[in-house]
Amino acid sequence: MYEWADRAVTALTDIGDLSPRRYFFTIAVVLGLLFAFTTSDDQGGPGLFHSLLLWQLQSCLPMALLLIAHMGWSRFRWFEKTGPWVQLLVSGMTGSLLFSPLALLIDVVLMGDDEALSLSEMAGEFWNLWPPVTLTWLAINAPFVFGLRLRGAGVSSADDTVPVDSPEEGSPSPGMLAAERGLETVPFMSLIAPDMRGSVLYLQAELHYLAVITERGRSLILYNLRDAIAELSAVPGLQTHRSHWIALSQATRVRRLGRQGVVEMRNGDEVPVSRRRIDEVRRLLESHA
Repeated sequence: MYEWADRAVTALTDIGDLSPRRYFFTIAVVLGLLFAFTTSDDQGGPGLFHSLLLWQLQSCLPMALLLIAHMGWSRFRWFEKTGPWVQLLVSGMTGSLLFSPLALLIDVVLMGDDEALSLSEMAGEFWNLWPPVTLTWLAINAPFVFGLRLRGAGVSSADDTVPVDSPEEGSPSPGMLAAERGLETVPFMSLIAPDMRGSVLYLQAELHYLAVITERGRSLILYNLRDAIAELSAVPGLQTHRSHWIALSQATRVRRLGRQGVVEMRNGDEVPVSRRRIDEVRRLLESHA
């Protein structure tokens, strides 16, 4: 009955192939340009080049510090247990605190202000910065919290996905495929568009988001890799790298690449393998085959 509504929401929240880094820093650059062109005028304002440099620093630097703050807090279990809005509020205020001395330095060096680089001045800078910076951080992440999806270009849809009920030689067994298709009950799969759900090939942590690569394509959601791996405990797999997890049934072989290694997946993607896990991954793939 509500299928049309779900399709409409999916269409509105799918903005194509875009990585988190590109998403955040594109917004930072655009904001910097907007502020530069609106503050550069002929009535005593700074010149255009000076204004461009100033505002790009004041938009890209805090964006980088916000991302660093969020990734840093994500290492703590208590942080992961809080809701996304609390997480963004904490990382937003932390990023504002980290940016305060840099913002004061930019004011002194580039703006020519006669402010002293003191703790009281930095405290005042933080007090002025944290509301707009934190609110901007919340606004930038709000689409993800409300369900926006980033999907890979050229992915197949539910209508043209190649059936996998009759695996070829060397493919996963029907029992394995059936187990993996029970992923509808996995909590994080509910955040993925229905036409993108299927057997999970691998997971990739990107900043504080999670890329879920299934047999139908790639989706990006606001989720934690550690929690997603725990929810996939029924699917045989392993974490090949600090930011990657693979389903063993979807891997073909592992090979060395420099000092590290890569696992070749059935869809042609290559997943990195840390140097200390190459032998373990190779052994598990051989035993699984």
